[in-house]
Amino acid sequence: MSKLVSDYRIRLGSAIKEVRSKRNISQKVLAMMIGTNKAHVWRIESGKVGTTIDCLMRIS
Repeated sequence: MSKLVSDYRIRLGSAIKEVRSKRNISQKVLAMMIGTNKAHVWRIESGKVGTTIDCLMRIS
């Protein structure tokens, strides 16, 4: 994975985590809202995995 992609994943994950935290939504609740599991939300927020446009639309 390139440095650019890694940076993108980390920045995107941090932004998702920040908004989720400000809205007092747990990872578990967000996961239920978007149809995935808590572990996947954690991986997105930590930049371990990328995400799809569809998943981003459900998060928004």
